[in-house]
Amino acid sequence: MQAFVGSYIAPLVPRFRTSESKSPVVEEKSPDVTTAQQVITTMNKEQKAAEEKTKRLLLQREKIIARVSVDNRTRALVQALQRASDVRVYISRVEDLSYHLLEFPETRGVAVKEKVISCLLRLKQANDPGLCSAVREALALVGYHKAVKGRGIRILSIDGGGLRYF
Repeated sequence: MQAFVGSYIAPLVPRFRTSESKSPVVEEKSPDVTTAQQVITTMNKEQKAAEEKTKRLLLQREKIIARVSVDNRTRALVQALQRASDVRVYISRVEDLSYHLLEFPETRGVAVKEKVISCLLRLKQANDPGLCSAVREALALVGYHKAVKGRGIRILSIDGGGLRYF
């Protein structure tokens, strides 16, 4: 019975095979070939690292240039809004500023430094409903909030516990 099971399982399971030798033969390469390959792989790794570093520097440079150009665009939009004279021109420039702030919300600080809030508050006093709605949207995007009328919010807090010292 063991002979039958052994001959049936031997081809399926590697450790039961009798035709294989007990010690596998390990091929040894000459030391000159291995050191040459190590030198080549080291050089390839160094070249790849240098290429990656160059790519990272280029991406950082592009990001800096892009950030400066976006900030300049914000300044230009605010200055164009301050120079406008007609109601329709005001509406289009306020909408342009709103779209720009929606696309690049990090430029709100630049717009505030360029005194866009005072300009928008002046425009909000106009009688045109289209202009007022566009100005309200732009003020919200810049982060301006009206002051609370009256004495503010009142909150009643009731706590039933006592105070303990340990």
